[in-house]
Amino acid sequence: MDIVRAIMDADKKADSYVQKSGISCLQGNSKYETLRNIWKFVKYNLTYRADRPGYEVVKSPGALFTKGKGDCKSYSISIAALLRAFGFSDIRYRFVSYERGGDYTHVYVVCRLNGQDVVLDAVYHTFDREATY
Repeated sequence: MDIVRAIMDADKKADSYVQKSGISCLQGNSKYETLRNIWKFVKYNLTYRADRPGYEVVKSPGALFTKGKGDCKSYSISIAALLRAFGFSDIRYRFVSYERGGDYTHVYVVCRLNGQDVVLDAVYHTFDREATY
């Protein structure tokens, strides 16, 4: 399975699982604060659970929030849907490898705000930061 294609296909359907009225508590006093609140919500309310090797599962936001656990693919799709519910539009997925020349092993969301990239990697320990890839 082409994981990039699977994520992009899942992304097309993800918004139907998120209603702004249900997430209004994530609204911050600024757009940047809203981004931080979204990151914190995913980081601290869900359990990261990597898929077993060779068995990739891409969960919808509904499945992720119901089960309460998922991996970077499901986290990223859900974060992107939450961002769009708040009106953010310059959203990209960043696919990375931590081995030179290796396959993609991680994905997270980057949102452009005021000409700057804001990193929303809820697997990483710090908001708006990323591991060297």
